[in-house]
Amino acid sequence: MRRRVVWDATNGNLITTLRGHKKGVNAIAWSPDDARIASASDDQTVLVHDVKTGQLIFSYTGHKG
Repeated sequence: MRRRVVWDATNGNLITTLRGHKKGVNAIAWSPDDARIASASDDQTVLVHDVKTGQLIFSYTGHKG
């Protein structure tokens, strides 16, 4: 399992570490309130994490392209 880190582009501080994908991440999206982040991977999963805690909230498997 690989970990992904999310950095604050304005100051370089680490925001959170996301875990769960087994292959590379090719898309991410923030929730409108900046509380969650969704990531899509070549491992055919979409994971939604809580930004503050890094905790996995939801996972969807089997998506294609």
